[in-house]
Amino acid sequence: VAQVLRVFNTGDVPGLVGGDWNCLGGDPDYDPDPYQDAPWHPDHVYQLTDTGEVDRRPARRLEARHLGRMRDCARLAGVDWAATTGHHPTDHHPPRRVDRWYATHHLPDNTITGLRTISADRVATITDHLPVIVDIDDRTLPRT
Repeated sequence: VAQVLRVFNTGDVPGLVGGDWNCLGGDPDYDPDPYQDAPWHPDHVYQLTDTGEVDRRPARRLEARHLGRMRDCARLAGVDWAATTGHHPTDHHPPRRVDRWYATHHLPDNTITGLRTISADRVATITDHLPVIVDIDDRTLPRT
């Protein structure tokens, strides 16, 4: 996360970065705790703090206005929450959203026009994650 922030906050070029962040988003109202009522499994350990709460520190570092200044594209697009993983039969985790696109603070809000996932039936033999596609209107980008 620190390296992503260093690269994307150097200069003033608008940008997008997407990935499997291996953590939930920073806002528990949008990304609720999927482990709260799930039966415990050893695979859950890397997603939780030492006191058993969902570890949101990486996302909060990315999203903090005074630090990372990255903005969650799902929120910018105004789409409903959707799990990006947890659908595969070998996944011991509950459904959760760990795959996200982020926009830099330089990217105009209206550039993000939509966000969607590819359905599990199309990618189930390839990955346990649903690819996330962000739609943009490139006419809103600053011209150089």
